[in-house]
Amino acid sequence: MRYMLLIYLDEQALSAVEREQCYRESTELAHQLSAAGQYLAAAPLEPTAAATSVRVRKGKRVVTDGPFAETKEQLGGYFLIDASDLDEAITIAARIPMASRGTIEGRPVVHIPVPPAPRAALQRLRKTIKAAAPEATEVISYGIPMFKHHGMLVGYAAFKKHCSLFMSTALTKAYRKALASYDTSKGTIRFTDRPLPAALVRKLVKARIAQNERKR
Repeated sequence: MRYMLLIYLDEQALSAVEREQCYRESTELAHQLSAAGQYLAAAPLEPTAAATSVRVRKGKRVVTDGPFAETKEQLGGYFLIDASDLDEAITIAARIPMASRGTIEGRPVVHIPVPPAPRAALQRLRKTIKAAAPEATEVISYGIPMFKHHGMLVGYAAFKKHCSLFMSTALTKAYRKALASYDTSKGTIRFTDRPLPAALVRKLVKARIAQNERKR
């Protein structure tokens, strides 16, 4: 089961040295969780001074600087994990460095099932990507399954009326003839009842790997 572990602390309580130490320890924890198959995603957040709050009232958007509410402890980051039960999630939460200085709030992530047809298409897509990029690591980024190899590689997701493969704008332009029968927008390829051919997916993934390696 997936759990979101929200890290709350007094953002003024850490010195620059302590903050860097926290980042190093959190990165080490992320590696340990990844090795155990429990890591999905994690990231620190910028201080609340960089926050923007958005509300819609009577059809009008209201945007204000700063957090939604002033609190003693602020949301400073998160870990998204895969745990067998609440007890295991609590054990992992206690290993987060800021548990000794702040508060870790854990919540189960609601599972929204994907309809059978899109699910089967995404399973085939994932299998093809894994075969084309065997050294890539699977992660969750912004709630979307992604493959990472020298940076973000590709991602995929199912929506109400279509499935999407996410990569780069340069590749969708380079392969525009092969993708002519699909709906593309910047680095996104959308498909419905006609899945992307495995051979094309392999070419796209290999080209994406080459892109990332050139940036190293």
